[in-house]
Amino acid sequence: MMHAACMSNEIGATDLTPEGIRQSVESGMAVMFVGSDGGKPEIAMAVQFSDQGGHKSADIVAIGGSKLLRYKVAYWKAIAEWLKANGVEFVDAYASPRLAKIYAKRFGFGRSCVFLRKVL
Repeated sequence: MMHAACMSNEIGATDLTPEGIRQSVESGMAVMFVGSDGGKPEIAMAVQFSDQGGHKSADIVAIGGSKLLRYKVAYWKAIAEWLKANGVEFVDAYASPRLAKIYAKRFGFGRSCVFLRKVL
């Protein structure tokens, strides 16, 4: 599930690995939220913490699985409240253009910039 999430866009494909995400979670630099049905994981989201100019932020580094909108309805508000209660001021995400539309429309994200990369 996380391998597919890491490979879902060109940024993740060059910068992320499931092993790197696991190490971030184990070191406390990230958390993993997992949604399951009947004990079977259906979706996982890795959120990494950082400091942006003195402001605590969270980056959604990977989302993998199915039924994203179902789990959004069930858990996004609670996750956002948990992040805020832990001092996070804003959440960033790199996403494919398809997912960016979903994040903007369904999760309340706004576009603050466009990240561009040229692979050499």
